[in-house]
Amino acid sequence: MKDKLLERIKQHPRLVVAQDFEVVCQKWNIKRAQHENGRLGVESQEEAWWVQLRVIHRNQPGVATASVLSEGTVDRLVHDALMCAEQSHPDPWFRFPLWSGKSLIANGDRQGPSQGFWDSSHSVIRDPSLRFLEKYEWWELETDIYRRSEKLSKNDWVGAAHQNWVLDKVQEGSWGTCNRSERLMKLQAAAQLLALAADKTKPWEEPSVFSMSGRALAPILQHMGNWFSGARVREKRGPLQMEDLNTQVFSNVLTLSDDFRAVQTPFGMAFDLDGIAAQKTPLVEAGMLKAFLYDAYSGGMENCRSTGNSLRLPNEQEPKLRFKTLSVEPGAQSPQQLWANEGRGIWIEGWTALEFLNDTKIQASGYGWLIDRGDKIKPIRFSGARWDLMQLWKNLHAVGSDSVPFGWVVSPTLFFRGFL
Repeated sequence: MKDKLLERIKQHPRLVVAQDFEVVCQKWNIKRAQHENGRLGVESQEEAWWVQLRVIHRNQPGVATASVLSEGTVDRLVHDALMCAEQSHPDPWFRFPLWSGKSLIANGDRQGPSQGFWDSSHSVIRDPSLRFLEKYEWWELETDIYRRSEKLSKNDWVGAAHQNWVLDKVQEGSWGTCNRSERLMKLQAAAQLLALAADKTKPWEEPSVFSMSGRALAPILQHMGNWFSGARVREKRGPLQMEDLNTQVFSNVLTLSDDFRAVQTPFGMAFDLDGIAAQKTPLVEAGMLKAFLYDAYSGGMENCRSTGNSLRLPNEQEPKLRFKTLSVEPGAQSPQQLWANEGRGIWIEGWTALEFLNDTKIQASGYGWLIDRGDKIKPIRFSGARWDLMQLWKNLHAVGSDSVPFGWVVSPTLFFRGFL
């Protein structure tokens, strides 16, 4: 069906009048399985199609999309795209970026998830009294792009595994399949820590040092990823500005990049939906802001190259400018080694509540350990902590070596100066 649809669009007689056109087709296939306390529960499979036709007709852009493939899809797409172009106005920023090289077929061997991926890991949990919910997903994404002026086509296939676990009141999700047993043991330790933790009380003074694990940092970093959208920066809708480029905005121990290779996600394609080759984009180097993220449209508005970040998830009608995987460069010492050089402080393992008040302000309640000269004194909970994220990243003073993927980010434990 896909090949037939693409060929019909390429040969459609009404597109002869268009100056240029580009067609993008994506097919998603997502398989899911769920276990509760070791018992297999819901299994499901979802298949979704998405086609977008973009044309330039009389120097005016036109766009049409479809999510259902049928005999009438091609005619409707062509009609809607040409009608959209006739009713629009010339847009100097709407352009098809130049591709380099020849036609690309980058899918290679199409391998499924590793052996045992769908099996329950309930036996790893040593406390059978804890409710353990496991959700495993295997995402397959095939993308085809054809542009008439380039006389080229691009095709890629990506397979990505996602794991999500809920143990008592603690949950985590991650892409990839590495170190499942080790991660589950750490998840159980976090659940036990939360169960034993008591509210932080005097006579402990407010700590001058605290650390956040990768689990705690994941939602903060995902929120922070929006700061680097070139479109948002142009519209002045975030804390970072164009004039901040090549200046010291964050702590000099922070190095951050958008790296599609950091962990295998559905965004690990060889190109984005503009056909721009995938790349690693350094965003922050030793605290200096180095770049923003762009797709072809927003990059054209700033007269700069796209960073290859035009992407979409299966439930979205249009591509969006978004990061692929935010990755914090790890340090040389483990968190335990770093804590041994500190005085008293709090090691934050996770959150019981986390609220983003705006782009930079957060309010949090969490749990972790009271630390004294590297020793874990007792498990604690705290509430009502407030941070300004810009100031938080300026107060970052050390980076651990324990990088772990959570969600769409990869981060080690980070150490901050300041107070809860």
